[in-house]
Parts: sequence; structure tokens; C-alpha cells
Amino acid sequence: MSLDCAFPAQFAFSAPKKSFSNATDRNRLKRLMRESVRLQKPEFYKSLQEKNQEVVLLLSYHAKSIADFKTVDAAVTQLLKKLLNE
Repeated sequence: MSLDCAFPAQFAFSAPKKSFSNATDRNRLKRLMRESVRLQKPEFYKSLQEKNQEVVLLLSYHAKSIADFKTVDAAVTQLLKKLLNE
């Protein structure tokens, strides 16, 4: 399956309304995840291009409380590295 886009990866972000009823909280969580991915993108794209792969990822936040950026960034970094190693 081909993505039909110029980039080797596409991302979507989600924060459940059931856990975070306040829209500003959900938006903040999605912003934190987007920023973390933005910082990881060059290295991630390079690795995907070397392997000649394309991916579509949905990142969903499922913790019970709002974490700070450092925690979210560590989790996203770990997830992307794990994905590249498989």
C-alpha cells in the first residue's frame, strides 16, 4: 500500500473525551504529542527512507492525568524507536 504523499509517515493524534472532558486539556495533550513528534521527525523519516518503508500512526493518550512535556516526549521517543526496531 502506498501513502500517495511526499512523506514516509503520516500521524494522527487522539485524547479521549471520556478521560478528559475539558477540550482545552485534550488539545494540550495533542499539542504535546505533536511537538514531540515534530522534534523526532527528521531522524524518524531518515530511518524509514533507509528501510524504504511508509507508515501511518495514530498516537492516542491514555494516561489518567495530564503529563508534562518531558514525560510525553520520553514516551513518544520510546514508541518511535520501538517501531523502527521491528
